[in-house]
Amino acid sequence: MSMDIDTAREKMLVKLDYGIRTKQYMRDEMRRLKVDIDDAEQIIEQFEEAGLLNDEYYAKQYVQSVMYKYGAKRILSELIKKGIDKETAQNAIDSEYNIDTDVLYELIKKRLNNDFDRKNIEKVIRHCISKGYEYDDIKRNIEEIKMQNGAETEGEY
Repeated sequence: MSMDIDTAREKMLVKLDYGIRTKQYMRDEMRRLKVDIDDAEQIIEQFEEAGLLNDEYYAKQYVQSVMYKYGAKRILSELIKKGIDKETAQNAIDSEYNIDTDVLYELIKKRLNNDFDRKNIEKVIRHCISKGYEYDDIKRNIEEIKMQNGAETEGEY
């Protein structure tokens, strides 16, 4: 038996009290609570009209909250997993992702710890790629760090 629309609306308002959510999150929660599909879409529409649900705003806030932790590729992937369409996610990244390359440089420098052994460099590259950074940016930063430390440069990894 499905939940009535007023009860569902109240439960979803409680979810929004905890923080901003995506439309997909709300759909999933209402599906879990066995809310009728038409009622769920009506609730989502009402929340959008009231300004309580906005995927663009959510995406921008998400980018701002994780941009020092992840690269743009990883952020895009995470937003898509959260139900944000690719165009909205990319627009949020384009407008909000404004860190300079110092973040990646410091991450690599810390991870390398002056150990320029091939295995360690490969390990650092894998770590940075998993964080969503571009291979070319990673390689450029490694070469720069190696030059500053007087290590041999231009190794293949």
